[in-house]
Amino acid sequence: MRAKPRDESRRGAELLLLSLLVFTLTACVSPDSSKQQAGETSPAVTSVERLLIGGIPQGIVIRGSKASNPVLLYVHGGPGRPVYPALYNDSQWQEMESLFTVAYWDQRGTGMSNPPDLDISTINLDRLIQDTVEVTDYLRSTFNKEKIYLLGHSWGSVLGSHTAMRHPDLFHAYIGVGQSSNQAQSERETLAWLKAKRDASANPEIRRSIDQLQLPETSAVGPWLNYLVINRPLVNYFRGARYDRVVAAGEYVQGMAALPHYTQREREINELALKVSLEQLWPYLIETNLSDTVSRQTIPVFVFQGKHDYQTTHRQAKIYFDNLQAPLKCFYSFEQAAHWPHVEQYQEFERIVRRDILGAAPGGHYSGESNCRD
Repeated sequence: MRAKPRDESRRGAELLLLSLLVFTLTACVSPDSSKQQAGETSPAVTSVERLLIGGIPQGIVIRGSKASNPVLLYVHGGPGRPVYPALYNDSQWQEMESLFTVAYWDQRGTGMSNPPDLDISTINLDRLIQDTVEVTDYLRSTFNKEKIYLLGHSWGSVLGSHTAMRHPDLFHAYIGVGQSSNQAQSERETLAWLKAKRDASANPEIRRSIDQLQLPETSAVGPWLNYLVINRPLVNYFRGARYDRVVAAGEYVQGMAALPHYTQREREINELALKVSLEQLWPYLIETNLSDTVSRQTIPVFVFQGKHDYQTTHRQAKIYFDNLQAPLKCFYSFEQAAHWPHVEQYQEFERIVRRDILGAAPGGHYSGESNCRD
């Protein structure tokens, strides 16, 4: 990765806090016979792929109980935060791999997709959309599918929304989780929420931290990084990232260290990669209202949003959803969840996926608004 030298001692603490912002090289797909059930003719899938995507090596973890299942591409958030280290040991989420063959792709500039000679200027929306299309085409070809499902989480919901709009022929449906839409307004709502929490807090350090917060009056990334270094740990502390628990600062790093497919270099530059992705993509995020840039989809849209989400607020996601034009659209509010409703209330998420998304008529055709039920 081509990046400017930095003062490690000065930036180390900031990068640790930013880790809470959970805003031809090929390998064959390998059947895992240990997961194959008696009588099944379709083997399980468990593989790590390092492919040439967009001119650079990029990594994908692919897992599923049956190769014949529908395929789901998980587009992660951050920006700059691969999701598999956060989900690999979640026993409930692994049940999703019995419904879909799930592809966990590390986006350009992150994880397995971050070669030493990467030109960081290529970490931009248009290039990432094309990367998403190339990954999708690889999955369609490998698993012999005309279409797959696209799930975008957090920042990934912005990338996923744009990709689905530009290339609807590749996807059965778009699934937004922790849907981002108008991030500038979301940040205003989050700051107001934190100010209200400040008045109820007896912790003087927390009160002082909240008092420091002032929204940047620019889209320039520097002031925003300084703001987020204070803001996001507070959001986590008050359970606006995950409502079920406070996420430990080193949890993600430990998850990455436990996965053997990451090299030592990929682990060591993980926090720098997050910072670089934020520097490249945050100005677009904070300047953009998805109601203007993605106002219409031509495939079904399913949005899952936690009521306590203060990284991408529930209110802004609902405003976007209400304005969105789509042949079918469904919005689900999760009362006991924040930014990770698909994990925090997994059983409810799975129930809806089975009924409203996979429960469509044969051939993936949706019957109408009757598919949308709370």
